[in-house]
Amino acid sequence: MKDERIVEAFDKAAPSGATVERMFAKIQEKTAGSEAESARPTRIRFGRAVLIAACVAAIAALSVTGYAAYKRWTLPAPETYPESENGIYRDLGSADHSAPEQGGEYAPLSDEQFILTARSLLETLGVPEVSSERMTVHRQENMYWARQEAEVRFERGDASVSVRFNAETGEFLGFNDLEEIEVAPTGLDAEAAARAYYAKLPVAQGYALTASESYDAHFRSFDFCREVQPGLYSAYEAVRVAVDPTNGRLVGCTVFCVPLLDDHAEGEQPLSAEAADAIARASGALKGESYELISSELAVGLPNWHFTENDTANARASRVTRLCRKMIYERQNEDFADKVEVMVDLYTGEILGGDVRK
Repeated sequence: MKDERIVEAFDKAAPSGATVERMFAKIQEKTAGSEAESARPTRIRFGRAVLIAACVAAIAALSVTGYAAYKRWTLPAPETYPESENGIYRDLGSADHSAPEQGGEYAPLSDEQFILTARSLLETLGVPEVSSERMTVHRQENMYWARQEAEVRFERGDASVSVRFNAETGEFLGFNDLEEIEVAPTGLDAEAAARAYYAKLPVAQGYALTASESYDAHFRSFDFCREVQPGLYSAYEAVRVAVDPTNGRLVGCTVFCVPLLDDHAEGEQPLSAEAADAIARASGALKGESYELISSELAVGLPNWHFTENDTANARASRVTRLCRKMIYERQNEDFADKVEVMVDLYTGEILGGDVRK
């Protein structure tokens, strides 16, 4: 006999008949408005009917799996940050320091402790000599990522080397040394050097090298990403290591650390490409019917609220990533092609945002 609590939970989770009717009516309203703008051949109207049917089928599937969606994550209202002359940053001040005593006892998140940690890391990475006479700790609020940061800057001639930390947790966030200096070749090629540096960094290990890109003769980056499913990698749980290909010197590093929230039930079927296409077209993200779907791929997406009722400027980054179908559409114009990217949650069918580019 069924547990009544399960039945009750299922009933609460599944969309009501009225909700489904409202969603279907909204889809009909959008499609009717598009048809009124210009006459279309019968085959186009039939195609629209197929899209509507696919979208309704997706809604029905979500209704049937209501219990699996019980207490499921849904896109929250965005948090915003104020306009700033420094973009996403708010300056919290700087302080100069002489070298703190090795072995001294300092508060875990103090300037002195960040300096000691940064110096130790530079030694581990084999970064060429920097000045130990004067160091600056700059603190700032990163309003986009909603965190405070502490950046330790070391002088080297007219330039500086910097190491960045999360000022609230002590977590390593990045390294920067763009000064072109003479360094003896390491004997390693760029990829081997990047792998060696990654292994020495105080970051999550075991990530896979998924991509590399060259910007100029002295800067090539390598992305190490977490594999969240067989063959699927997250660019938001990743470490980007940049080296100078001419000598294998480390010139930069950035850590990305937004966790994946995957709360789908075991055995739950992911959204098909056809259903995701119907949802994306019904969302209003595509202006007109001339957009062609050119790709649909499984991806790890960072929600950004574009194409949703809460779309807003200066939205803070989402605290989690989601499995999604990344739908790429293209429309040819006279001089260029418009491209629209729409992210559709892989299990809930919710629009997570996207992008428009030319």
